Amino acid sequence: MKFPPIKNQAVITVLPLKNGVILNDVQAWQSLEHLNPGYTRFPALLDGPRHIVIDKKQASQWQSYVAQQPSMPSKQWQQYAIKPGDSLSVIAQQYSLSVAQLKAFNQLKNAQIIAGKTLLLPILADKKIDYSVKSGDSLWRIARTFNVTVSKLKQWNNLSRETLQIGKTLTVFLAPL
Repeated sequence: MKFPPIKNQAVITVLPLKNGVILNDVQAWQSLEHLNPGYTRFPALLDGPRHIVIDKKQASQWQSYVAQQPSMPSKQWQQYAIKPGDSLSVIAQQYSLSVAQLKAFNQLKNAQIIAGKTLLLPILADKKIDYSVKSGDSLWRIARTFNVTVSKLKQWNNLSRETLQIGKTLTVFLAPL
């Protein structure tokens, strides 16, 4: 059989990760998943290699995306060390979560956990407030005022664009200090 010649060039690249990173975009993770089997937990790139493998065409996009993501420990996520005698139901009750949520956050197929391993848990907001958009407001300014990220503001309020309407009410979750 004759095969056409193929250029000998790299199609992937490896980006270093200084800390674990939490990706807040399901589509972003899905585009990485098949190239990075060492990371098993969405949305966190934790407990795996200290790098990600990406398509070379997307290297600059990913460098800026990863740089904008909160590094672990984040204000919104925490790690929990499993103790002997712990169960998902006990941990879920302690942190006001459901067992299903715990399993989803940690990509667990069943309820079996091992002492000494870690679980990823969200830090729940202490307070939810409604903020009315005023003239001159921007997502960046509102995010800075409440010490949250623009991406979280957009996620909480189902916003696809960064334009705001005066008088629109935004939901903001304030984390414990």
